[in-house]
Amino acid sequence: MYALLLEYLLYWAHNVLCFFTIGISCSSSPSPSQHTQQTVEIALFGGDTPSAETTYYHGLTAAGGSSNDPTYEAPPISWRSGDGGHSSHPCDHCDSYVWHATSCLATTSLILFGLATTLTMLKVVRNYSKKSERKSESSRAAAQQSGGQHSSISQQHSSSQQAIGGGAGGQNSSYYEEYSRNGGAGAGGYGNGHVVGSNGQMIHHADNRHLSNALHQTHHGGFSESSSYETREHFERKVSEALHGSDATSARDALLQWARKVTAGYPRVNVNNFSSSWRDGLAFNAILHRYRPNAVDWNKISDESVSNRERLDNAFATAEREFGVSRLLDAEDVDTNNPDEKSIITYVSSLYNALPHLPELNRLQKVQEEYIEEAYEWREWVIRAIQLVDDRLLQGTASELIYELQRFKDDDLPPREEQKRRLVLVYEHLEKMMRSTELFAIPYELSAPELHKGNSNDIISRLERGIGIVNEKLDLILKRIEDVEARVDTSPPAAVERTVTEIVDDLNALEAPIAGFFEDVEELKTMQHPEANDFYRRVYGLHQRRTAYLDRLTNQILVRLGVRTDTLHKENQQRLENMRQTSFSRVEECIEWVRVRMEKLTTMEFLEDLETLEHVFEQHKLDNRDIQDFRQNVDECIARQAEVSAEDTYEYCELLRVLESEYQQLRDLSAGRMLDLDSLIAFVRAAQLELIWVSERERIEVTRNWSDIKQLDLPMLTNYYKQLLHEMELREKQYNDVHNQGAALLNQGHPAVRVIEIYLKTMQTQWDWLLALSKCLEEHLRDALNLKSFMEEAADAEAWIEEQSARLENNYNRTDFSLEEGERFLRELDEIKEILNKYHQVLMALTERCASISPLWQRGERIPHPMNVTALCDYADQNITIKAGDDVVLLDNSDLIKWTVRDLSGVEGQVPSVVFRIPPPDARLTAFLNRLLQQFEKLKKLWEKKHRMVRFNMVLNTMRTIHELDPNDPLALRLREELRKTNEHFWNLLNASQKPPEPDWASQYDQKMSELLRKLEEAWRRLNDAVGKPVSNTPEDLERVIHEHKRFEDALQALDGDVANVKELFRQLPNPTPTQRVNHDRLNGLWDDLWDLSRMYVERIKHEITLNSFDDLPAALDKLRGHHSQLLEINMVLK
Repeated sequence: MYALLLEYLLYWAHNVLCFFTIGISCSSSPSPSQHTQQTVEIALFGGDTPSAETTYYHGLTAAGGSSNDPTYEAPPISWRSGDGGHSSHPCDHCDSYVWHATSCLATTSLILFGLATTLTMLKVVRNYSKKSERKSESSRAAAQQSGGQHSSISQQHSSSQQAIGGGAGGQNSSYYEEYSRNGGAGAGGYGNGHVVGSNGQMIHHADNRHLSNALHQTHHGGFSESSSYETREHFERKVSEALHGSDATSARDALLQWARKVTAGYPRVNVNNFSSSWRDGLAFNAILHRYRPNAVDWNKISDESVSNRERLDNAFATAEREFGVSRLLDAEDVDTNNPDEKSIITYVSSLYNALPHLPELNRLQKVQEEYIEEAYEWREWVIRAIQLVDDRLLQGTASELIYELQRFKDDDLPPREEQKRRLVLVYEHLEKMMRSTELFAIPYELSAPELHKGNSNDIISRLERGIGIVNEKLDLILKRIEDVEARVDTSPPAAVERTVTEIVDDLNALEAPIAGFFEDVEELKTMQHPEANDFYRRVYGLHQRRTAYLDRLTNQILVRLGVRTDTLHKENQQRLENMRQTSFSRVEECIEWVRVRMEKLTTMEFLEDLETLEHVFEQHKLDNRDIQDFRQNVDECIARQAEVSAEDTYEYCELLRVLESEYQQLRDLSAGRMLDLDSLIAFVRAAQLELIWVSERERIEVTRNWSDIKQLDLPMLTNYYKQLLHEMELREKQYNDVHNQGAALLNQGHPAVRVIEIYLKTMQTQWDWLLALSKCLEEHLRDALNLKSFMEEAADAEAWIEEQSARLENNYNRTDFSLEEGERFLRELDEIKEILNKYHQVLMALTERCASISPLWQRGERIPHPMNVTALCDYADQNITIKAGDDVVLLDNSDLIKWTVRDLSGVEGQVPSVVFRIPPPDARLTAFLNRLLQQFEKLKKLWEKKHRMVRFNMVLNTMRTIHELDPNDPLALRLREELRKTNEHFWNLLNASQKPPEPDWASQYDQKMSELLRKLEEAWRRLNDAVGKPVSNTPEDLERVIHEHKRFEDALQALDGDVANVKELFRQLPNPTPTQRVNHDRLNGLWDDLWDLSRMYVERIKHEITLNSFDDLPAALDKLRGHHSQLLEINMVLK
């Protein structure tokens, strides 16, 4: 504030100095050359930035200038903070602008007003500073006073209850009562820097908020209580002072120290910087957990299985949801090796600014302290209560002690029970919020289990002493009963009756304490205390003694006296009837319970699902535990036998015998079902593992695509096939062991016969299926390898043919060469001829291999019409059955995995495509091979052409040489004769070439062969359909079938000439292609098969006619024997 005062004083002093300077310069300067340009700028700060700026200019000539200079022009006076309305005129001496006297007077008045204002502000600032100091002192005093009051309240609380019957109410439970009503939120809320204490007083928390201002110093100029215009350095110094003597020298260090402070006590959280320390997200979640524990599940988020990005996303979402902090960061930006430090500082500062004044975890720590204090007090009360009960039992009569125990249970115990309940709720809440942090500091002896244990110790102490007191009381009553029995014959009846009535009253008075003991025992059972059953037997013994004494009084002493009144008689009869009904109904209920459980176990259903079996097993564990615990009820029924009258004893014993017998059967059956379920689950689990192993390999084979040879890694598939066989060989022993395990269960008489048989059958079926798939894999892999090898060799042959064609075209085009060169050309051509002969053998081998290669490409393309495919293995399902080697009809292969086929019996169904192999030949390979053979033939013709041209050119060159010889030379004459013969041969070749071309036998053969094969295949289909249909037994239908087949054979006989012509054309072909050879063989086979099948069908019709003629057998023995012989001959023929 003093800095503000100093700024105002400097401002007004500066104004006065400027005005005096103007007046002196105008009055005492004889020439303008002595004037200089002066500028004054005054900044008035409002907050952190200037609110107004005033600048005035007094234009004078420069040093050395003259007023006579025509270029000089004095600038006007300008007030940027004023309104520009001041009056001025040029000076008489220097022509510069000066003020009027009125203006000077006004200015002087303004200066005096400013000084008065400054003094007034100084007083205001001093008063405000004093008020601020007094406010801070009062705040600290209030906090100290609140802490003192809280300590005094705690002391009063710890010493408020000294006696056993003091109760648990009052101030010390007010917090927990409020906690219970608010659902665990506590009585003391927080907000606006205040917390409500346990006594209801508002306690002020002077929380430091300067750090928030330091981090946001760009807004509003760093506002504080002492100054509205403090500078950045002054503000940061105040931030450091506000951190209570910390080492922070800047806002960044202050924020880092705050983060380290609020994350203290959280495991694995170590904030050392604003980069790597925040990467795992624990620091963000720890801050949020400290201020809002309900919003962050620290136990879950701090688990090592949670990734960094999940923690970061949780923290950012929670901060935005709970405190309204904008999501300035993404998890991907922070979960890096070097997070951006400025971004994290910005986000943490925003988070700090949005957090409340008081961390909620601090409030929970306060709750924890109060819990520890009250739990210690409750624990000490329990110890004192046990000791005090034991001490009190040493004095007074039995009746007085029983009364004291009952009063303690009715008056003193309920408030403490309620206090314990509240303490357990608070402990569970604190454990949930703070369990995984180092801030959870509740000793083990004050935990909820220990509180329950202390409560059970109190119950046991009271039971021990109460049972002892009642036993003493019953001993006294027994002595009184024995005394009455001894003097019943000598004493007056009225006196005896009065004494008996008093004893009965005493026995009836014991009924309430014994009932209370039963309640305590039930509570021990609820706690699952190990001594609960023992105490139950002891308390039940008290009950039996009391009832036995009552029976002794009413059934013996009063009967002997003959004074049994009608009232006592009715009461006794009613009591006996009630006891009888209670005892018998209890036994019958137990028998019914046992029979229901027996029926449930006997009809237990075993399912195939492993998860269901495990659920049934877990449920049966609970049922078996209930069955074992039911022994206590059986023992109770046995113990109630003493309450049954003599005339009902036999019937009651019979019911007990039935109960014990059936209960023992139930226990044995339950134990057996435990073993059955355990062994069944072990077998099913092992079987499922084996079936999963098989299914994984089955899925690979069933879904493999064999249609694209380019996408298949054949070396890898070869290794996989070997590895599969090896794995199957190793797995077979384990597989058989599991199978034998299931068979052993069946031999042992396991009740889950259906489930075990299903798994055994499935295991056998799946293993056979896997073996079949391995066979299919072998066949398809062989086809793929053969196809790849064929394509590689064919491609090499094609490349060689193209290379030799180019060589022949390029190297043997010369016409002018010497004899030596010609001979060299001929030698080279002869070498090429030898290689051609070798490649001819290669092409023939490729032709033979082409006939055995399956068209794999056709597996991936939809077939235009049905075709035959061959099954590689057996396959059977609910709809269709196929054997290995069957030629079935493929109807649809649009689905690569499953094909629609029709088996030999005409049944259609879907079968995995891996089962089938498309028979050869491959049309594409055949076309490729034909093209290759054509290229080879062209190469041969090219070779012949080049060979002929070389020889022709050699002849020409030789003739040229001959022309140069002497005509009379004998060698020349001989050459002339040879030339004549050559000319004759030439003319003969010319005449032969001019003859008409011979017919194209190959084209005619191909055309007629295709037409004939189509007709024969149609005839084969018709004949197969006729053979597949059953022959009717009526003479009319047989006659019709005979006529139809005769027409069929006539049509087939008409094709005999076409078959002969095609065979003759094949013989005329000089060099038939492989396709032509295959078609010729196919024609011969199909023609012979047609006639063979037709003859078989005719024989079948004949036998049907013969069988049909035996409708009426003769009566004569010799004729009957003749028919029997004929039937035997027919049977032999059919076999």
